[in-house]
Amino acid sequence: MHQAVPRKLTTSAGRRRLRRIWAVALGMGLIAAVSASGATAREPDVDAAKRDSPVPIAVSSGWFYPGLGEDGAGFGVRNFADGPRFFDAFRRYGGLDVMGYPTSRPWIGPGGFIYQLSQRALMQWSPDDDKVQLANVYEILREAGYDDALYARSIPRTEPDESTTLDDARAVRMGWMTDSAITQAFLANPIEPDSVDAAIELHGLPMSYPETFGPFVVQRFQRTALQHWVEAVDGGEPVGTVVLVNSGDHYKDLVLGDSAVTTPHAHDDTRMLDLRDGAEVYVDAVLAWTTQRNYNVIDDALAEALRLLEGVPSATPGLEAAAEVSAPIRYRSLPFDVYATFNPPSRIAVNRDLQDERLEAVAAVLAHELQHLADFHEERYVPSDAACLEAEIRAVTAEASAWSTLMGPTGAENPQSALERMENARLQAVQAGSETIRALVEDGWAEQCSQHR
Repeated sequence: MHQAVPRKLTTSAGRRRLRRIWAVALGMGLIAAVSASGATAREPDVDAAKRDSPVPIAVSSGWFYPGLGEDGAGFGVRNFADGPRFFDAFRRYGGLDVMGYPTSRPWIGPGGFIYQLSQRALMQWSPDDDKVQLANVYEILREAGYDDALYARSIPRTEPDESTTLDDARAVRMGWMTDSAITQAFLANPIEPDSVDAAIELHGLPMSYPETFGPFVVQRFQRTALQHWVEAVDGGEPVGTVVLVNSGDHYKDLVLGDSAVTTPHAHDDTRMLDLRDGAEVYVDAVLAWTTQRNYNVIDDALAEALRLLEGVPSATPGLEAAAEVSAPIRYRSLPFDVYATFNPPSRIAVNRDLQDERLEAVAAVLAHELQHLADFHEERYVPSDAACLEAEIRAVTAEASAWSTLMGPTGAENPQSALERMENARLQAVQAGSETIRALVEDGWAEQCSQHR
């Protein structure tokens, strides 16, 4: 069994810092972002029917959000082979809480750049560096002549900037951040909280000073806009709340209009639209996940995690055993403090709560249980406390090896969840030597091993 033992990993100072960060994040992501098309009332980002739609479903190499059209139609966010890894980028930039729902299928634009839109951002893949970034959507709209239309939607006009270098522009524009609440929300980004560089990666540089529109103050950035509510009005946000404006919706309304790109589609429709040459041509796209072995897995996110593990040499025995015995690997409802379980002879269950975790972390969790599976089929299980603890030492070591291979020798540089912090801690324990890893396992599994002899 893969137990969660994260409580020892966060100091009181760390907990205070996390509470402060998430207090701001509540204003950014967990409270719905707004369209900002009027100065006195909030427009909902989705109607009630959409909010009550089915939960996102795992599909090949990503997630699909149904209920955004009729008969379960919607939009998927996926990774593509030899192309954009939009799913990875979507998660990096905060997922649904920050990016909002996807509102388009991917499309190919001039120069072979590939784009996908969400309510609050425009993702852009460059064929030159094979990298997904957020596009400078408000610069694009300015250059297309939409500043007046944006101002009617409570987005400030841009300030002149005579800087000739990027460093000068950064110094000048960061000086425009004069609203403390907006500044705090700007820094509380999902990539690396309190990092100015990470905040600029998400939002871009300021394009305006904060400007008051009725009950709120708005500051425009290259990629987003932040709205700080300063007056209480019916239908508005609580005073002091900072929310992300639906900048992606602005692009959709002003540029895409009724394009087929924004027409919801079935969950198994993975085509892109080629919009070059003024046409709309559907093209097939190859998804990123293809495993070397056949596994008994129905959740494509778990299949993607298994694909990642196929690049981890230490995971090979467990993967071979899983394929050989057709071990069922499923998301299941498990106690909150149990990440995954192995039930002889072959069943592996992963906690449903991990569905929003980084896939590399899910892969590390699977590596732990796959080691148990390999042990069982190699007849290494012996009904004794000592043998149980030895089995957990092997499993935690396999888990740490997977985490190190996928994330680097120090694990996640900026862990974003309790699971990622736990994986870092287990990696550090393994690297510290046999006594440290044994102490960790005895602390976490001694009682369990004594109960399940």
